[in-house]
Amino acid sequence: MRAETAVELEAGLRTNCGRCSCVILYRSENCVFCQPAEEVLDEALQEYGLTRALVSEVMVERGCDCGCDGDVAGVPAIRVCDQMVHGIPEEDTLRDLLLRAIMMPCFCEPIH
Repeated sequence: MRAETAVELEAGLRTNCGRCSCVILYRSENCVFCQPAEEVLDEALQEYGLTRALVSEVMVERGCDCGCDGDVAGVPAIRVCDQMVHGIPEEDTLRDLLLRAIMMPCFCEPIH
């Protein structure tokens, strides 16, 4: 992880690709599938030793100040880097997306 990128994220800036985080979870207050999708995401993060601080959560009803609330066809949705997965993700698919993101030179996890 590049230290300066993590500091930039902590200061409220964006990743090199222009998003608020490398992983974004899009959910809704009335979504029955959002909790299971979140659990799959949490398990995949733990497998790679990543913390939940890496994930920005966007409630689609409220939108977000960061501008990352576009391009969502439905919830739950998880964006990892430039890839979007809708519904409850397959564990293998999500692990693969996270591994690809980790290998990117711009990948970063905020420092808390």
